[in-house]
Amino acid sequence: MEDVELTENETYITDGSERPIQRDTYQQEEYYSGKKGTHTMKNALLITTAGLIVWLGATHVGKVHDKPMVENLNFHTSITLLADLGFLGWHPKNVNLILPHKKPRNTKTEKRELTKEQKEFNQKLSKKRVKVENVLAHVKILRIVKDKNRNYRAGFRENLMLTACSLYNFRLKYPKIV
Repeated sequence: MEDVELTENETYITDGSERPIQRDTYQQEEYYSGKKGTHTMKNALLITTAGLIVWLGATHVGKVHDKPMVENLNFHTSITLLADLGFLGWHPKNVNLILPHKKPRNTKTEKRELTKEQKEFNQKLSKKRVKVENVLAHVKILRIVKDKNRNYRAGFRENLMLTACSLYNFRLKYPKIV
């Protein structure tokens, strides 16, 4: 279990991020993600509404869903967490998890849609959640994170995302220095 210390009654946003890697000749099935025929590594992260990265999860390889990456998190304070449908079914303690409404399945006889209120809720939520996508775009300004990584040194790929997130937080905290 991983403990995360956060400010009480704050709102945070979570998401997962994939980055491509070179196909490993020996472990290619393990690293294959299935998305666009690429081999990837993935991390989950937690940001504040101001855009500061407060937690970066462990690096996972291949076809790992967002929910298993964060299932072992413990929150000691009550917070509000905005997430996407990749976290559906996750029920952490002390967390008010806000997810968008999922479109109902169509049947053979009728085509089902979300109600107008549900669509408006999803739009308002996505306007708040877009912050995490912007943060990930800024983190991936470093080409070594965004482009296909060909380095096989042990621990190198895992430290790339940590370094990129740390540099992003540094740029955010001290904008006049950089």
